[in-house]
Amino acid sequence: MASPLTTIYMTQEQDKELRAKIQTRQQRWDEAQDRQREHRDPKSLVSQAIAAALLSDMAEATCGQENNTDRMPALEVGRTYMPSTSQLQDLKSMRLSELLLNTHHRGRSLNLKRIGPVVLQKASSWTVVEDAEEKGDAERLEIVLHDESRGERILESCTNMIIKEPFFTLSDGGEPTLRIDHPSDLLTRSSGVDGNDELGFTHAAKYKTKGNLALRQGDLSAAHSCYTQGLDIALKDRPVEDDETHELASDIYRNRSHVNLLLYRFDEALTDALSSVNHRTDDRSKSLDAKAYFRAGCAAYRLEDWHKAKEYFSNQQELTPEDRDAKLYLRKTEARLREQNGLGYNFQKLKASLSRSQPRVDAATYTGNTAISQTPIHGQGLSATNDIASGDIVLCEKAFCTVWSHEATAWTTMTLDIRDNRIRAFPAGLAKSLVQKLLNNPSQIGKIQSLFSDHKGLKHLIMSDGKPIIDTFQLHDIMCRNAFSPGPQFGEEDVRRASAGLWIRASYMNHSCVPNTTREFVGDLMVVRASRDIKAGDEITHIYDDSSDVDVRAESLMRTWGFVCACPRCRTGREDGVEVRARRRDLEERANAFIERENPRGASGLVIRKAENLVRAIETTYDVERYRDLPRPALTRLNSWLAAARARKNRNREI
Repeated sequence: MASPLTTIYMTQEQDKELRAKIQTRQQRWDEAQDRQREHRDPKSLVSQAIAAALLSDMAEATCGQENNTDRMPALEVGRTYMPSTSQLQDLKSMRLSELLLNTHHRGRSLNLKRIGPVVLQKASSWTVVEDAEEKGDAERLEIVLHDESRGERILESCTNMIIKEPFFTLSDGGEPTLRIDHPSDLLTRSSGVDGNDELGFTHAAKYKTKGNLALRQGDLSAAHSCYTQGLDIALKDRPVEDDETHELASDIYRNRSHVNLLLYRFDEALTDALSSVNHRTDDRSKSLDAKAYFRAGCAAYRLEDWHKAKEYFSNQQELTPEDRDAKLYLRKTEARLREQNGLGYNFQKLKASLSRSQPRVDAATYTGNTAISQTPIHGQGLSATNDIASGDIVLCEKAFCTVWSHEATAWTTMTLDIRDNRIRAFPAGLAKSLVQKLLNNPSQIGKIQSLFSDHKGLKHLIMSDGKPIIDTFQLHDIMCRNAFSPGPQFGEEDVRRASAGLWIRASYMNHSCVPNTTREFVGDLMVVRASRDIKAGDEITHIYDDSSDVDVRAESLMRTWGFVCACPRCRTGREDGVEVRARRRDLEERANAFIERENPRGASGLVIRKAENLVRAIETTYDVERYRDLPRPALTRLNSWLAAARARKNRNREI
């Protein structure tokens, strides 16, 4: 299921300019195919990067990168390729001098060192690198869109790196460049410290101290790196059963679990917390284990594994019965379990908890009335497992990922998909947030991979060199077909920073122009209710685009979801003819202008009669027989206005 994200209108000149730009780029790429790379002077490239970085910094200082929305970025999409799934040890090292233009160098790897500043742009970042093994030759390296990790720009946070199966191509400006679309294709390397026995153990303790200092200073990425290196050293060539090693490793695991919670890396936070538990019976050990179980419970809670969260918080309470946090989180977890089991939501409390600073609710997902099933026409869909009465809840789902218009993470870009030559608005901010969430929590990747995508991509979780493999082209297509806007809930929406989200279960609901459900949002909680009685086994449907005009609706369905609807409502709408549809559009525009102008509260009899006349005029555009069982959306807002005005007038009479 999806819903149109944001409507951004382009002039013919803007449309033509974007298409011409993409066409020129395509011609350059075709001409460069398999061309041998030319040597590039490091000093010249670094000077170019310094100048570009200075201009970028000046632009950000003048308008602010996040707020400079006068010109939206434009990306070409549809030129897909698979991420590297190979282990680094299975790849053969290559040199910059061996690169061929517009070539994916499968089976090879590049060992590089950054030698220039990082140029930060809205949709990418780039720098200058040289061959780590062969000085005097340099190249441009660009990461497209997904250029952040642990809250930092990847290229700024590292000097040494390896590209797995590098893609050498041309940049948007026509420059040769090493391009990275899949963040898992880039491995960053730290110098580390080799050590064993007493020397290594001493270094491990020092890394723990460094990690603690970085944590106190708020440098979470550095703290995580220090703790990780400390663990690597402490456990190297020393038996974990060794008491001194075990105690140090437990401390570092426990500390890294805390950092991982702050970095939203809940998978590793959970593993680290459980790895730190020592099961000893002295008071100090019990206190430390209670802290570990609390962190494990928090990680499971954020992963929405409510049963595991309850288990870990219960373990904490057994060790420290008077701990207030354990009691509080146990109550919260039990409330989530009740919601998950269909025992009800406190919607009033949830709505009261929302604000611009806290737009996401603390709630569980309930899907007990639904099942994913095969449909006769639409492929996978959602069906009812029980009879559902009109007005009852079909499902309540908390978003897997959302960005809100007022948040810095939200931004929209224009894309031209070369597969169908269509220009679309794309929630790039949501895409970046989604990729980060999956990189941080690989256990969640399978949920997303099951959703429909034009580019088929990966079918299951693949780990390589300690990182989950993410196919960003697959995620782009999943977003285009399944993500949608929850609409403005916290003030006016900026179309260049539109709110957007992904609701996994609800994404399986197929479209119908005469659906059997309606939806509303409580923050990022989607509440779907039956709009008429639904029988067990019936397909659950929703309307993707509710435009009253059949042509507008058909164009939206084709542009966003790639299908033509041939339902009775669409067939009947086309039978109306061009003149009737044009008259209805004109009357609907007049009705909308009337509604914006006239407040139903205190509306006079004359104003109400004007509304009634508009209703009658619109009704004449609907054939009584053909529209007998079909909705008439051009009347919806006006009828609601009339109902409110009449109710107010009747109350005034009673008084």
